[in-house]
Amino acid sequence: CAEGLPTLETCRKAAWHLGLNMEVIQDFQGGVAHDPPNCYLEFDDSSQPGQLRFNVGDNSGECNRYDRCICQCHVGRRSGWTLGGIDESCEDTCAARGGTCSASSFQAHNHEVDSAAGIASILEGLGVSCQRFEPQFGSSPDTPVVEMSQQLCYYSHYL
Repeated sequence: CAEGLPTLETCRKAAWHLGLNMEVIQDFQGGVAHDPPNCYLEFDDSSQPGQLRFNVGDNSGECNRYDRCICQCHVGRRSGWTLGGIDESCEDTCAARGGTCSASSFQAHNHEVDSAAGIASILEGLGVSCQRFEPQFGSSPDTPVVEMSQQLCYYSHYL
């Protein structure tokens, strides 16, 4: 994250805004290189969310498919949806456009992508159309997602 969530309380608030109904676990790992700093959602091999974890920023690992960082994103005074490139993270997408990702920004705009009609409207404005819509992974932190080759859109249903 360009801007991680620096306190246990901000991690709890972000989790609540994202609809993650789980307790935040302080990891007290003392600076390990295999887990990221601050607030992150740890997944197991089944792609099912495991534990919401927090440390005071002393870990040095990267965000990845198993450790999904919860970040803040702001682009100047405005925020909104931007289509990222293939295998481009939200953090990289925002950074390439001069911004950063944030849980509060996602929460503020989630109502725009929590249905097939909503995501279709947003994507139309970005020059993309979908033929099929799925809520299957809607509570996953990496939704909404577009599979361009399949013209398939996964929409969010966090809130």
